[in-house]
Amino acid sequence: MRQGWDIVLAWSAIAIHAGTPWEDAMRLIEADELRQFSEILKSRCCSFADFELHELDMTDPKSDELSPMKGCVEIRRKSNDAVREYTTGDGTSWVSAFEKDLQAGRFG
Repeated sequence: MRQGWDIVLAWSAIAIHAGTPWEDAMRLIEADELRQFSEILKSRCCSFADFELHELDMTDPKSDELSPMKGCVEIRRKSNDAVREYTTGDGTSWVSAFEKDLQAGRFG
């Protein structure tokens, strides 16, 4: 695991329900994005348990509170160790990029 990655999500079906500790722990990834991610996996017959998300918050701590949050999410498929990284935070569409990569076979 890379230094600086502060949150790891090992997926299970419970992870998508509002108010779970995993959802509460995510700083950059919104609850609706987690649900979309879950729905994509389900639609492709992929197991939640086969994926891990690692979030890195790269928001400047010295910036004022009005600055947009930004960071990265690294998604790893455990069964084949395929890994992709996506930009997260305000105004990003990492879920769509993940879906395109999954459809293109980049996760096996």
